[in-house]
Order: sequence, then structure tokens, then C-alpha cells
Amino acid sequence: MKKLLVFLILLNAVPAHATVVKFLDPGTDSTFGLEMYGVTSTSNGTIASSSTVAHTGPRSIKSDVTMAGGRGGVRTPAASIADAGGVMCEWVYFSSVSPSTNTGFIDAENSGLTRDIFDIALTTTGKIMIQFTNSTAKTGNTVLSATTWYQVCVGWVITTTSNWSATVYLNGASEVTTSNADGTLGGVGVDHFMLGIFIPGNQSSITSTSILTVYFDDVYIDNRTDKSYPGSISVTAKLPLSNGTTNGFTGTGTPSGTGTGNARYVNERALSATNFVSASVSAITTEEYNIEGASAGDVNLTGATLVEVAGWVYAKAALAETGSIRLNNVDSNISLINANTMFVVYGATTTYPAGTGTDIGIITTNLSTTVTLFEAGVNVAYIPAAVTSVRNGLTLMGVR
Repeated sequence: MKKLLVFLILLNAVPAHATVVKFLDPGTDSTFGLEMYGVTSTSNGTIASSSTVAHTGPRSIKSDVTMAGGRGGVRTPAASIADAGGVMCEWVYFSSVSPSTNTGFIDAENSGLTRDIFDIALTTTGKIMIQFTNSTAKTGNTVLSATTWYQVCVGWVITTTSNWSATVYLNGASEVTTSNADGTLGGVGVDHFMLGIFIPGNQSSITSTSILTVYFDDVYIDNRTDKSYPGSISVTAKLPLSNGTTNGFTGTGTPSGTGTGNARYVNERALSATNFVSASVSAITTEEYNIEGASAGDVNLTGATLVEVAGWVYAKAALAETGSIRLNNVDSNISLINANTMFVVYGATTTYPAGTGTDIGIITTNLSTTVTLFEAGVNVAYIPAAVTSVRNGLTLMGVR
């Protein structure tokens, strides 16, 4: 009888915390653009959606600096993080792990953009560094490899300038920790992250950038307060595929999306403001769709552990009104305005939409106005399923 050897990759289950997801992005797979984010910041560098390199799905975010001291970054939405605590994870891929300077790639900023509260950098020796304002920089032990995907997570809690701590995880393992034992902060008040290559304004050990390209994918943020690792999370986009139970809007333009009915107007990648559905309304009007099945689309979610199911619409109203996003037959208010705006709802469900006609959609009020829906979809954060295979008499376990 052959001796059976089992190799196991540990898949961390989602901890039982009363956490709220604050932000998800499947590396621009939803729209092939940066619409999920806020302001970009560039100088001798760029930040854009890339179809060249991806961790999951067809796209990633590419930050490319072509001159030492340049920057190319994008901000998560306002109030996506807070001092009280959180964890942010993303998959990162470096073109080189020998930068000429310690080069920052994750930056926690305050709302007024007057202070970087903490930053994570790639050192000249290919290691991960974290530094809080006025504190001693701390560096991990792992030497990274170029052109390799790594999951980098940071969990933090900031109570006061003299009571704070953070842990950086690399592929699920604690890589480096820092706390108030390393210094008293010069300020507090984290509000959002900057992703991409940048020069921090307040960190003594990260003072320039090198010529480097960094790719980001599968970005996840929640508000846990114990700095724990959330698991090997990835994020995928699921698109509307067919009309739902009620479709009160009318299509305009020549849709380039897939599927049938009005869904073809609102599942286009790249996002299009030329083809859309709209309704001139004076009564409550619903426009809803069924999305791709869990096993269809960019990623097969069969057997995966779902962490969050977020719904989004890119829409506007000629006169401002409080409309709703419908996600898996749960409605959440959104404030429509006369400008093309991305709206995302988190926490309405962690169940994959059932395909019963109410997966994703938009609902107007009875205000007399015109409401336009340009694109819509669902983003799913998940931990991949374990899969097994047998090779040369050995049972191998990995991830799907």
C-alpha cells in the first residue's frame, strides 16, 4: 500500500467578527476603469486599468512611474477607513524588487490631505516596510520576487497618538508589526488610502520613488478592530445578463454588452456613457436584472466562501432625488444627482443573488425627472475553494 502524503495550503476562514465591508474593487474588472475610486494623483507617472497583468479576472490597476521621484496613484472613496480600526488587503505585483529608493505603494491619508498617517513601502532590498508618522520604520524579513503576485494586508487600530498599533500580513502570515512603542504619532485621522507609487509627505524613511511598475488587484477594506487577517480574499465582477422581473427603462444607443434585453446596455466593459437605459418618470419606476451565475463570468465561484456581495450602479437624475439600488431584492437608498456618479451598496447581503429577477437594479421615486442608468453590476469578495488533485500517488490540495 502506497504511503499517502497530503500537502495542504491553509485557507483562513472568515473570522467571526461583526465587521462591515467599506470598499471592494476587482482590479477594475467591473468597468475597465477607475470609477470605483476617487481622485487620481500623477506626476511623471500614470495610474490606469491594465489588461496586461491580472491576478483574477481580465484586469488590474497599473501604477507606472517613468522618472525617479514621480507618482501615480488613486484614492479610495472618502471615509473608507477610520482610526477606530480596519484591515485593507490587496494583491500586488512588482516589476522589480530592487528599487533605487524605498518606494511607497500604500498610503493612509487624512481627509484634508495634510498628513500621511502611515505608509507601506518596498525597500531597496525587496522587503516590506511600514512607517507611521514620527515613528521608527519597521521592515519585514521576507525578500520578495519580481513579477509575482503577493497578498499584502494591513490591520490597524489608532486610539490616540500615543496608543496605536498595526500588523502587515504577507500571503496570510504576519510579516511586520509596529506600535506606539516605536514612537508617538504626529497626527491621527485616517480617511482613505492612496494606492500606487507615491512620495509620502511625513515619513523619514520613504522620501523618494524609483522607476517602477506596480500592479494591484482584488482590493478589500473592512472596519474590524482587532487587526486580524481576513483570509485569502479575492474580488470578482459579475455582470447583468438578462432582464429582471420589472424593466421600466428604455434603451438608447447601440449596446455593446452581452446577454439579452436591457442588460446589454448596462454590462458594457469598458464603461460607456453613450449607450444606456433611461426613463422620464413621475411615478416610482423599477429597472432590474439577473446577473451571471456563480460559476459563469470571469471567475467560477463554485465552492468559494463568500465574504461580501456588493451592488453598484453608475447613474444620474436630471433633478436630484433619493433613489434606490436593488441588490438581491434588498433596497438601499442612494442620492442621485445631475452628474454621472458611481453608487455602491455594501452589507445588504452575503448571499449570491438567486437569479429570480431582482439581482441588481435601480428604483426611482415619484419625482418628475429623467433617470439614466449607464452601467450596473455586482462585485463579490470571496475566499477560493480548496481543490484536490492526485499526482504520482500524492494528494495535492490547493485553491480553485
